[in-house]
Order: sequence, then C-alpha cells, then structure tokens
Amino acid sequence: MRDINLLRLRNLSCRICDEAYEKVVNRGRENERVNIFRRVKIPEHATNLVQSSTSPVPGKGSYDARYMFIGESPGEWEDENGEAFGGRSGKYLKEKLLKQLAKIDVNLCWFTNVIKCHPRKNRNPYNSEIAACWPWLRREIDLVEPEVIFTIGLIATKLLLPSQTSMKAC
Repeated sequence: MRDINLLRLRNLSCRICDEAYEKVVNRGRENERVNIFRRVKIPEHATNLVQSSTSPVPGKGSYDARYMFIGESPGEWEDENGEAFGGRSGKYLKEKLLKQLAKIDVNLCWFTNVIKCHPRKNRNPYNSEIAACWPWLRREIDLVEPEVIFTIGLIATKLLLPSQTSMKAC
C-alpha cells in the first residue's frame, strides 16, 4: 500500500513531457555533457501533455484489486478533479456496467489510464507520450497485481496486446 501511494505522489509531480535534460556520455575516463534533448518528442507546434492538462491523474482504486481497468487518457473532468474514471463515462462504467450488468464489486477494482495527462481536445496520444507514461502504468500493474486486466479502447488494447496490429476502432 505504501509503494502504490508513493507511486501516486511521484506521478502527480511528473513533468517528463515538459522537461529537458542533459545527456551524459561516458567516453573513456571522462564524462562528457552533450546537448539538451527533449525527453518526449512531439510534432512541431503541438501542445505537450503538461501544457494541455492541469496535473497528471494517477490511478485509483482498491490496493488489493482483483480487476484493473485501463483506459486511454483522462478526460476533461478527470483532469480538473484528479480522479481516474470519475467523469460521466467512468460513472457509467462503475454503476451500470460493473455493478448492475457484470456484478463486479467496484471496491475490488483499480482504475487507471495509459497516459496520465489530458491531451488537448481529446486528441489521441502520440507514441512518444505513450512510451513516456509506460513506466508509470507498468509499475501500477506490478504493485496492484490484478488477477484480470480490462483494456478500454484501442490505445490501451494495442499497448498491452501489441501483436493485435490489425485491430480497428469500433
């Protein structure tokens, strides 16, 4: 429980999409500083996730969750309120689909997203943003240790089932 809380706190302070760093190259006995690089490459004139969102939205749910639900990215409500799957669609999922139809106890669930920040105008995340957020998601999966992972949408499904390259959005 302590580890997942620490992960959530670290996620809240993430600025990978906006940070620059110096790459240190080890050449022989000396370390040489090289030019500054962007950690996340996005198309020119595009808005990065840090600029388009209020704050990262870490996963939320039961620490001993049996089920993990992974969506694409936080929506506007989630961005403003900092709660994964807390908006209209998340409430529909939890109240109607899980409780009523699937008879799954929401207290046995963990809710998270592939990327942790809301992309402006709900655009699809860039591959570089998905790659930058992957360590957060991978660590969440490792710490929660769910029995079942449900992917919601094409982005999450393709990330976790990469061999399914022929999938199309419905």
